Amino acid sequence: MFEKKLRDKVENVILTLDERQYFVHDAELVIEGENGNVTFPKVTTLAVVNALTARGSALLYGGYGGGKTQLTKILGRLITGQSLENIEKGTVRAHPQLTEEKMVARLDTGDLLDRGMETVVWKYFVESFWKVIDEVNRLSPHLQDILFSLLGEGQVRYFGNVAMSKNFVLFGTINPRDVGAFRMSLPFLDRFGMAIPVTMPSFNESLRVLEFDERLHEFTDESVPTILSPEELKTIWELSSRIPLKQSAQFFISSLLKDFSLCIRVDKETGEFLERGEEICKGCHFSTKSAICNKIFTPLSVRAAKDLSRYSKALSWLLGLEAVPTRVVATLAPYILWHRVSFSQRAVEEYSNRFDLTKELIDRSLKNLSKRYNLFSEIRALRRGEGDLKSIGLMREQSTGDLVVREDLYPTAKRLGNDTYRSLMKEFRESLESQDSETKEVIEKARSKLPLQLLSTFNETVQELTRENTVETFKIQFSQWKDRVDRLEEAFPRYEEAFSRLSSENFVEVSKDGVHFTVHLNGRLDESPVVVQVYGWDARALTETKEKLSRLLKGSEG
Repeated sequence: MFEKKLRDKVENVILTLDERQYFVHDAELVIEGENGNVTFPKVTTLAVVNALTARGSALLYGGYGGGKTQLTKILGRLITGQSLENIEKGTVRAHPQLTEEKMVARLDTGDLLDRGMETVVWKYFVESFWKVIDEVNRLSPHLQDILFSLLGEGQVRYFGNVAMSKNFVLFGTINPRDVGAFRMSLPFLDRFGMAIPVTMPSFNESLRVLEFDERLHEFTDESVPTILSPEELKTIWELSSRIPLKQSAQFFISSLLKDFSLCIRVDKETGEFLERGEEICKGCHFSTKSAICNKIFTPLSVRAAKDLSRYSKALSWLLGLEAVPTRVVATLAPYILWHRVSFSQRAVEEYSNRFDLTKELIDRSLKNLSKRYNLFSEIRALRRGEGDLKSIGLMREQSTGDLVVREDLYPTAKRLGNDTYRSLMKEFRESLESQDSETKEVIEKARSKLPLQLLSTFNETVQELTRENTVETFKIQFSQWKDRVDRLEEAFPRYEEAFSRLSSENFVEVSKDGVHFTVHLNGRLDESPVVVQVYGWDARALTETKEKLSRLLKGSEG
């Protein structure tokens, strides 16, 4: 019920933007569903999804007068309750002469002259929850570096001082035809989770725009309602982060990143492709008209993979889904990827623009996944020591015609076919199932017998299997958690340090003596759910922990 109330509020934000014509744009975002398609207004929904993602940062990409800046302001009012005046104070209007002192901070002149103290006065933009940069492509390279730090690390530096800004929503607007713009590097653009194309109004949209004169009827705090609060938004961040990816969605993200990044001849990370990409592709039997690798000159980052997951979880939460399906990832992927990579000029010319080209390549990658799906499933089985070794030979055969199989799946399968790895993984599964005391010995044996890379995979798989087979979940409201946390600290003194961190953090995990313990505060509203999970391979310690948690979290001291 609590989540449904929040979801209804978010849907009301999207409906209000459309019904009150705060932003007029008829283009639709169509999401394929098991029981039919779901349709939302495209630009406003994508902007809302950015706000539903922790530290979301999106670019609104389009020409002058398309309503980009107005959308960010109205949405900020609707979704945070901040006054339009404060949202304006948190807006930076970029231009070539903008300085660090006007955007980020300045020294307190009085303290400097009177006492010789370098007291830093931070600008409202740095500390604001809702941040907007109008015409971000007009920021100088130096200011882009500052924003780079904010987006990547959640902090800003000035005169040796550091301002932390961990919780925020950021929008930047871009006019690609602006002649006064500075070049934006791919690493800088990679810090923006999403880039949303905003086209000029269609004929029907123009008719709607002409009916309202905002110069006579300006938007005010009285005319633009408040629907959500920052605390509710942060609660949604936590709730959406807990939605798991379906196995098919995990495979798709992995397959997509490999399709966009791999080359059999050079490592795209070196940048050599940018200098002579088409020359490198000449004579390569993987370089066909339908290939993806020869149309992309720069690889995708790990950050891109994480953003595919984070934004897909936010949209899945909005749709009320219990897990993220492939169709949601595929819907958002063009908006998350198109601004992050450099394409072959020949390919761009063939598809007229980078966004359409990205969408086409993602569709091809999705088709590639259908051919590789069974291979991904075999890799998963091999990780657990259960796969059929014949699958390795099958991958070797397919590697001649599939670059991802050749460069990634086949080498991985060969490594996982190691006899010692398979034997140890089998021992671990059997000891976990029988809950005997040999589990710890198996883990210690792996540390001495496996090479580092296989040991890392072994440890990850051990954690995965242990969680699947032994996890127990306890769920209470935050108001109840506050009443019981002191008793929990007394009952579990070895977790005292973890509990203390929850005063400033929303998620902690501790592994001790074969028991893994996690606490996730999904916001700090009284009704916000607190999820406690415990699992482990030490059957006795795990049983004691579960029984104690059950007594304490149900309110009985026992």
